[in-house]
Amino acid sequence: MKKNELSQAIDEILSENFPAGAHFLVAASAGGDSTALLHLLRYSTLSLTLTAAYIDHGLRPAEAGREKEWLAAFTAGLDVPFVAADADAGAYAGVKGLSLEDAARRLRYRQLERLRQQVGAEWIVTGHTADDQVETLFIRLIRGCALSGLTAMKWRQGRILRPLLAWPKETLAAYLAERGIRPCHDSSNDDRRFLRNRVRLELLPLLRQRFNSAINTTCLRMMTILEDEEALLEKLTDDALTSMARQEMLDTGLVIKLAIAPFLGLPLALRRRLLNRIAHRLAIEPSSTLIENLLKQCATAVNGAEWHWPWGTRVARQSDFLVFSQPRGRRRWRGRAS
Repeated sequence: MKKNELSQAIDEILSENFPAGAHFLVAASAGGDSTALLHLLRYSTLSLTLTAAYIDHGLRPAEAGREKEWLAAFTAGLDVPFVAADADAGAYAGVKGLSLEDAARRLRYRQLERLRQQVGAEWIVTGHTADDQVETLFIRLIRGCALSGLTAMKWRQGRILRPLLAWPKETLAAYLAERGIRPCHDSSNDDRRFLRNRVRLELLPLLRQRFNSAINTTCLRMMTILEDEEALLEKLTDDALTSMARQEMLDTGLVIKLAIAPFLGLPLALRRRLLNRIAHRLAIEPSSTLIENLLKQCATAVNGAEWHWPWGTRVARQSDFLVFSQPRGRRRWRGRAS
């Protein structure tokens, strides 16, 4: 099959990062992006092992059945094994108090990881594109986020690979059209109840028409710059944590002691990041209000002062240190630690 620029780029990414014979579980929705990805990987010049995986979120029963049939035939023609799994996004959203979008995303990755282990693949590959990058940027802006939320998705994150992030959807659509491949259309992509769809169908067209016709290019450039700056701030946070904090593992779990004097000498942005990093080490997500309260109060707090964070986490002023611990383990409980 004739190679084009897209095919060559994907081959270069894979050859530089993975050994011959690597097994990829390809997230296949029967839509254009993931179909192009599967086809590109199947006709790569590299020696790859592929399995295609479809996740039915239980939101479009009739369409999902047709998509699975189409994928079964398509993957059979490619000589690629095909597996499928169900995920009840509606029920999960209700139980967890999530939006349908968020519930579907979480369940999708959970099921993909289960299938990855089931088939013995090393990696999960998704068809996220440059357009998805820009849509995600505006979704995060609308909902509110820290600097890290404005950076680009990483093409390699744990076992998740996104090799198409540098390419727009129109390039993938052209790739399929040249080969006479007609993927399925997911009607939920037209449903404007979902924020991502409103961003794609309403906000971005308006911005292109009224403000900047090259909004995607502009945003992608900005996200790349912010990613570099985020990397620098992460390095400074790591250095601060190493120099100012001591960690100890007790029977109840991890205890982190942070020296107050050098901590207070940091710029506010690094202090905030350092507290969030400590929270991450303790596997909790304190609200921004809890973080800001600690930042305001810790300098003048008396010895023995205590702040209550999620999952039984206690932050205590002990002489010249802030001590972060979960004295009764990682579980919810009320009252002081002592």
